[in-house]
Amino acid sequence: MTPFNFRPVDLESYIGQANIKMNLKIMLAASQKQQQPLKHMLFVGNSGIGKTSLAHLIKTLLQQKLLLLHGPNLQKPSDLISCLMQVKAFNLVFIDEIHAISREVGEILYPVLDDNCLNLLLGKNYNTKHVVLPLPSFTLLAATTLLYQVPQPLLNRFSTVFHFNEYTNDNMQQILNNLFLKVEIKLSLKELTFLASYSRNNPRTAVKLFHRIYDYFLATPQPVSLNFLQEILTNLQIYQDGLEWGEVNYLKQIYLLFQTQPVGLNTLSQVLSEPLLTVTNNFEPFLLKKGYLLKTSRGRVLTNKAVEFLKNIT
Repeated sequence: MTPFNFRPVDLESYIGQANIKMNLKIMLAASQKQQQPLKHMLFVGNSGIGKTSLAHLIKTLLQQKLLLLHGPNLQKPSDLISCLMQVKAFNLVFIDEIHAISREVGEILYPVLDDNCLNLLLGKNYNTKHVVLPLPSFTLLAATTLLYQVPQPLLNRFSTVFHFNEYTNDNMQQILNNLFLKVEIKLSLKELTFLASYSRNNPRTAVKLFHRIYDYFLATPQPVSLNFLQEILTNLQIYQDGLEWGEVNYLKQIYLLFQTQPVGLNTLSQVLSEPLLTVTNNFEPFLLKKGYLLKTSRGRVLTNKAVEFLKNIT
């Protein structure tokens, strides 16, 4: 069986981000009239919100080759130079997590973005030679989840910076509906609304949810129903608002040991047997965002919403 392609193939099938799509449409039309590559672009937004999908969509719309690079892998100038030497005119280069490139690689990028060339120093000590290598005109697309870590000189060299908005529940329903229709499963509005509430308003989470649910449909074929969907989510240990096991365990341990009293981060780390960074980066952000947790000067405190949630699942 041929694998399904779940990436959007045109601007209409790319759900959400209306302002970005409007501006991109204008940029595409202008570049085609001028017969010039698109201007360099930086995509800013949370993980899983469609930055890489937009890069793939631009590739599809322009019918150009897309070279994919990952910021943490670009630590030596040669890591980037070897890739740029492969680029042809009008090609696209996408650097994901560009904030993770080294300072030396960033400095290589400056003349690339300014003048479409590589400025290289060859040799050592008194035998160094300055060489300028022109590059074909191409478009650099880059993405970051941590804008504050992108050096200002690099940020200023991008012609366009697109900030991705959070997706709405309606957006998530559309995304889920499109995914299930591709495998010929028709969900009702109630079922789509129900699943969207577990998607964390994140397209990547919605795609993961779809794949897990589709596995169940393939393994145990039966008519779609809210009860069947709830049973699947229970088996997957996915809870209200899309909370996952680690987040729920975090809430349980606080409630079990401290009820609604404040608890310090170091104590929490020891209770959960998890490093501090796992607690602060993996468990707490979504709990804070959805109102299950408060940060106070005395420590972390469960909200009434968290207490009611825990009572309902025990």
